Amino acid sequence: MTHRTDTSFKELVTFNWAHGKPYSRRSYDLRMRSYDLTMRSYDLRMRSYDLTMRRYDLTMRRYDLTMRRYDLTMRSYDLRMRSYDLTMRRYDLTMRRYDLMMRSYDLTMRRYDLTMRRYDLTMRRYDLTMRSYDLTMRCYDLTMRRYDLTMRRYDLTMRRYDLTMRRYDLTMRRYDLTMRRYDLTMRCYDLTMRCYDLMMRRYDLMMRIYDLMMRRYDLHVSPLDSLSPGPQEGPGRVSVGGYIEIYSVTSGVC
Repeated sequence: MTHRTDTSFKELVTFNWAHGKPYSRRSYDLRMRSYDLTMRSYDLRMRSYDLTMRRYDLTMRRYDLTMRRYDLTMRSYDLRMRSYDLTMRRYDLTMRRYDLMMRSYDLTMRRYDLTMRRYDLTMRRYDLTMRSYDLTMRCYDLTMRRYDLTMRRYDLTMRRYDLTMRRYDLTMRRYDLTMRRYDLTMRCYDLTMRCYDLMMRRYDLMMRIYDLMMRRYDLHVSPLDSLSPGPQEGPGRVSVGGYIEIYSVTSGVC
């Protein structure tokens, strides 16, 4: 506690010239200090938020590049699958032609079998000729077995082609889901940037209000400074941290 010295009323009390109400300069100064610290902390928070949004922007750009690469990969995969589809169609046409040829060959051999049976009934004397026919039929049996194996391979190939097309369908569905997720992510990013824009506008308004309050503070303090004897310590003043504390008139304590 500090006792009052011989001072004048103008040196001890300041007045609010706008409202005509007396107030303590020390309490007003402390309020302005706390408000200044609050605005500085808010400024630091907004700077950290700005850095976070920049990092988020870089991350979204990398994600966009990754999705573009993925899109190019899927396009190349689609082209490969189309070429594979054309190749399998050509293979299907070739096998159909081969099937038609084997059917015609089967009909020819059936006709030949009928002819040979008639020939056997008619020409038993030609046993040697029928033995050659037996050899011919064995060759035909081998050919039909090969045809059977070829058709089985064709069946397996078509099954593999069916499985490949199913995998391709699943891959395209996954790609569709991935693109939808990317669309939703970009919409969230757009909303985040709009919120950031609104916060920056709010911060601009708060800084303007702070500037107006500081100007008002300067206008209130300047009349008191004109009445004081100077920045040096005088009667009724104690300098603490570069600020001047004013004693009370009635109690005589700070």
